[in-house]
Amino acid sequence: MKDFIMVVLLGVGTFITLFGQKENYGSNPAVKEYEINYNRRIKEESLNGIYIPADVQEALDIIIESSDSSGLFRLKRVSEEMAANGLRKRLGKWILVRWGFEEGSRLSHHIKMKYGVSHPEDMSEFIVRALYRKVNQKPLDLDQIATFMIKRRADARAERMKKAKTEVLYKRKVSPDQHQNK
Repeated sequence: MKDFIMVVLLGVGTFITLFGQKENYGSNPAVKEYEINYNRRIKEESLNGIYIPADVQEALDIIIESSDSSGLFRLKRVSEEMAANGLRKRLGKWILVRWGFEEGSRLSHHIKMKYGVSHPEDMSEFIVRALYRKVNQKPLDLDQIATFMIKRRADARAERMKKAKTEVLYKRKVSPDQHQNK
């Protein structure tokens, strides 16, 4: 009986968490302050004295201008996947921090609104993948990159939810098949 109550409470809590929140978080002062700062930052040309590109093309141009040719040449010797994984912790982090993806900037807002990529780490990888394609003279196809990034994040979330559900059923000593037949 305790297990059943625990599963019900977990299900209700998950439902409230997933479907109960609205865009406006009400009177939470920290969230309100974040939203005010975000809305100000996305309109700024520079943040903390650092110029923020207006769009992806401008961001790529800035990265290429400031990179040495040997670094760009290395991008020609690997696959897009290897480039994205290999540069995530260096160039990706530099992009994320320098161009204010976590707190919001005009570039992060552009990527979110135009391409639907909303996670800051995905945004920086989005730019790394576009850079790889530009350096290798491949079509940028930014919509395709965005679709890939969004799907990968949704798949990872679905896998986490499935794992969480399986763990709850395991604790009840009920197999997923038995659970579905009820």
